[in-house]
Amino acid sequence: MLTNVLMNLTQTRKTAAALFVGLFGCYLSLSSGSISGQGYAAEEMDSGLRMLAVTNAFVKGRPVPPMVWSRHGPVPVLFDLPFLKLGKLIVSPDFMLSGSPVLFTAGLLTILFLWLRRLCSPAMSLFLVLTAGFGTMLWPYAYIGLETKQSFFVLLAGYLALAGEKIRTWPRLLFFAAVCALAISVKGTGITLWPAIAYLIYVQFRGDWRSQRVRIVIPVLVIGAIWSFSPWGTNAYRGPRGGSASSLRPWLIDSPMQLFINAIGLFGSPTGICT
Repeated sequence: MLTNVLMNLTQTRKTAAALFVGLFGCYLSLSSGSISGQGYAAEEMDSGLRMLAVTNAFVKGRPVPPMVWSRHGPVPVLFDLPFLKLGKLIVSPDFMLSGSPVLFTAGLLTILFLWLRRLCSPAMSLFLVLTAGFGTMLWPYAYIGLETKQSFFVLLAGYLALAGEKIRTWPRLLFFAAVCALAISVKGTGITLWPAIAYLIYVQFRGDWRSQRVRIVIPVLVIGAIWSFSPWGTNAYRGPRGGSASSLRPWLIDSPMQLFINAIGLFGSPTGICT
């Protein structure tokens, strides 16, 4: 019995590894090799390159150039630094950074496979994962790269909290806390996911709360510390690049007349009245 369980676990891990490599290779082969024109990717690439320049200047004792921030702050950019550093040595930073959302999407689908294997057969798990990978928005977003980091960490947090047994060891607990923190920190609007993250924490510690006070407080402090760092330097509401506030401005009401027109639009076409 135990031997069969271990064999199935080993086979599942091998399949998951092969799936990750296959998905990454397939996505990468279809990539355009450029991401700078997609959404706010150019902002994060500029911010990451400036981080590298600032670090290099500080280490070598040279004048430190002013920092450039992206609209979602420094946390998501930190994951881009290895790609950007490698891109400065091979081809270009833009080319290498285009592999980042591909990597996160392949990782997301691998986690989905591991989760599904707890619920259904290997064949059905692969079918559902491939359907998600090539029949949903995950495919184009592997090249657009706007929410891939956040989606990865949200699914990973859910998998750690819900797919297995309760987390017992401190290293795994701290890892779970860091993943939860990143789920709400790698994008400026991620704080809206706090009810989901709070539920995952509740699932882990429901029962005897009093005996687990320390195990509850420490992860909450880790999540709070990482999230409080994420808005630092962001240009979401200030700065030369504009950010989220500037992106939303065209959709905001700037005339009292629009309140009347919007009320009509709930029941009919406001353009029909104007014509």
